[in-house]
Amino acid sequence: MSSLYDLLKLAGLNIKKNNNIKPTLPYGIYTEDVSTFGADDHPDLLASTDITILWAAEKIDFANEALIENCIVSKGLNYRRTRDWLDTEKMYQTTYDISLYAKKG
Repeated sequence: MSSLYDLLKLAGLNIKKNNNIKPTLPYGIYTEDVSTFGADDHPDLLASTDITILWAAEKIDFANEALIENCIVSKGLNYRRTRDWLDTEKMYQTTYDISLYAKKG
């Protein structure tokens, strides 16, 4: 099964992982952060994966946001979407937050 990042790329979105360089609008940035909870030698170690997809565009980009949301939903994931206008950058920033939890062991 392909990862969410691969699915977003296949959908034709201009998205990069952990990008520090600002490309031309519209663009997306995909990040994953993993945390573990519990003792390493305990069989019930828990892992939390937080995925953030940031989409930046000059105006609200309904078409590409729909692509992103369809990719997320097709993986059976829940998400939280927020949108902000960044006046200094003169762009909208739409952020998708996804949290996954898994038992390791």
